[in-house]
Amino acid sequence: MWIMDENKEIGKFLHLTFEKLERYNWWASSFKGDPLIDTTKINPEATTISECDESMRPQCNNIIQLIYLFIFKKYSGESNV
Repeated sequence: MWIMDENKEIGKFLHLTFEKLERYNWWASSFKGDPLIDTTKINPEATTISECDESMRPQCNNIIQLIYLFIFKKYSGESNV
């Protein structure tokens, strides 16, 4: 999606919005041919579920349940982890 806008400080500008198809994978670069993004320098901020958007809370809860299940299986000795 794109929007043309104007701002007193910077004048006219083009606002581009990109939506990732694979939401939970890092992009290698912003555009093809650009330098690769060093994902080791990315430090996402920790948030609580209450800070998440209402639409994201069910997904967050599912991820947390999967993590707990994985940890439980790993440390309970189940071999199919």
